[in-house]
Amino acid sequence: MSLDDAKGAGPASEEITYDRFSESVSGELGRYVYRLIDPRDGETFYVGRGVNNRIFDHMDEAADGKRSAKTNRIREIHLSGKRVVTIIHRHNLRDEDETATVEAALIQAFPDLTNQVAGEGTKEFGARSTDEAIRSYDQPPARFYDHKCLLLSISDHWPQDDDDAPISWSDLYARTRHGWSLDLKRAEKADCVVSHAKGIVRAVFTVDSWLPCDDPIFCAYPDAKGKKPYGFVGRPAGGKTWRDWVGRRVPDRFRTRFGNPVRYVNI
Repeated sequence: MSLDDAKGAGPASEEITYDRFSESVSGELGRYVYRLIDPRDGETFYVGRGVNNRIFDHMDEAADGKRSAKTNRIREIHLSGKRVVTIIHRHNLRDEDETATVEAALIQAFPDLTNQVAGEGTKEFGARSTDEAIRSYDQPPARFYDHKCLLLSISDHWPQDDDDAPISWSDLYARTRHGWSLDLKRAEKADCVVSHAKGIVRAVFTVDSWLPCDDPIFCAYPDAKGKKPYGFVGRPAGGKTWRDWVGRRVPDRFRTRFGNPVRYVNI
């Protein structure tokens, strides 16, 4: 029986209930990271973070008819007469950054999750081979000194395996040039744009102009229109800057762990 056929077919899913956390239990748990497990096969199908009764909100969403891979799975479990196994994986976490870090690590650890968004910082600080870690962290840092630089993290568009990474400057330019929410006045003061992924400088560009992403010049990038405000027209930076920075490590203070992938240096 499909979920659509089963809608309203009987009381099985309506009879499934979950004990909620009391105020005192919520206080002891604090910030936590949790897993939802399918009791039919023992697979973790969702990882999340929250406080209070956040872990049970997903069951309410499923009961309210919201449609997603996660809520569909919950309804299937309930229609089988079983309850989702709810696990608090780590609790009493210190702050949002620590909570997000634990969540991101779990999201990478469990395959085939129904999460629609990867954990924060996953591309920049997530799983990698030991060889890749050595290649990344055995590099000297790029020395930006008094250069006015705009650092753009393209980790979200970077292959999981560095062996599949783009190698030409034109490929790197295509991955870097559009889709940025930034302070345009500050960006226009930058001497160059530094494109980096997984903590390594991948390319350096000199910018001729910044344009809104719906400008016709970006028509070759159908995902640019209406996505984020700005993109740039530019070219590879001069030889010495490219040689001195590309392939080197981004200094730790400029790494993007959470939030905006844009950093301003000396601007």
